[in-house]
Amino acid sequence: MKIAKFSFFQFRFSAFLFGLLIVISCNTESDKVIINPPTSDFYFVPNAVNTLQGKFINTSTSIKSFIWSFGDGKVNTTVRSPLYTYKEPGTYSVKLITVGWNDVEVTTTKEIVVTPPDAINFVENSGFVDDQSWSITYLYGPDITTTFSNKLTLSVAAESQSGILIHQAVELEAGTYQLTANYDVDATQYNVWAEFYLLPNEPVEGEEPEDEFKISGFESFGDCSGIAFAGDLSEVNINCRSGEDPENGQVTVATSGIYYFTIFTGAYDGNYGGNFNLNNVGLFKLN
Repeated sequence: MKIAKFSFFQFRFSAFLFGLLIVISCNTESDKVIINPPTSDFYFVPNAVNTLQGKFINTSTSIKSFIWSFGDGKVNTTVRSPLYTYKEPGTYSVKLITVGWNDVEVTTTKEIVVTPPDAINFVENSGFVDDQSWSITYLYGPDITTTFSNKLTLSVAAESQSGILIHQAVELEAGTYQLTANYDVDATQYNVWAEFYLLPNEPVEGEEPEDEFKISGFESFGDCSGIAFAGDLSEVNINCRSGEDPENGQVTVATSGIYYFTIFTGAYDGNYGGNFNLNNVGLFKLN
C-alpha cells in the first residue's frame, strides 16, 4: 500500500488557503458576529400627584444611543430615563429605539395610558393657553414681549438686562405642595432665568421677590450657560437650581390663606428670544 506524502509546501499552502477563507468569512457583513447585542425595554411610572406626568425607566442594555418617541409628536435623545408631562390624558404609543455599539437597532413600542390627575392644580391656566388668570409686573430694563400660546414665551432685546414677574393669586390650605413645570431651553440662551415663588403679598413693580419665598427655579449662568434642556424642572441639573427645596420642588405652607404664585424671569446681558419657553406649571397639594 502506498502512503501519500504531504510536502511542507503543500502544508503551508493549505494553511494559507484556510486562513484566507476565515478572513473572508469574518469580513462578510451577513456573517458578522455580534457580541453583546443591544436590548430595548422600558416601563412607565406615573406621578402619584400629577398623573399627566411620569418617568420612563429605560432598562435597555448594551446601547450607545437611544431615541424616545412619546406618541404625541415629541422626541428625546438626551435623557436615558426621561420625566415627561403630557398635555392631555389618553392612550399614547411610546416607542424606544436603542442602538448598540455595533450599530444594530432594536425597537420596543408600548401603549401608555395617561389618566386625568385626581389632585387639584391650584394654578389656573397652567398651560398658558392665553393671558387669562395671569398678571404681569415689570421690574427693570426694557419691556419684555410676552406670548401666551399654549406655552409662555418671552422675548428680550440682545445686550440688555430685563426682569419681569408673572403671577396669580392662589388660595391654599396649610400643608406641603409640589411644584411642576416644563422648560424648553435652547443652547444658544445664556444668562437667563425662570424662578418660582410663593409670595405672601402681591408683587410690587420694581421690587424683586425675596429668596426666602423661592420654591425652585432654573438659571443658565456659569457652568449652566449654553446647555440645552427640554423637560421637567426636576430633571434640571441641581447645580442650576435654587430655592427652599430645589431638589424636589416642594414648598410648605404654614398658614392657610391667599398667596401669590409668581414666576420671576428675565435675562442679563443676553437675548431671551423665542428659545426659552415654559409650560404645564402646577402646584399640587401632597398633604
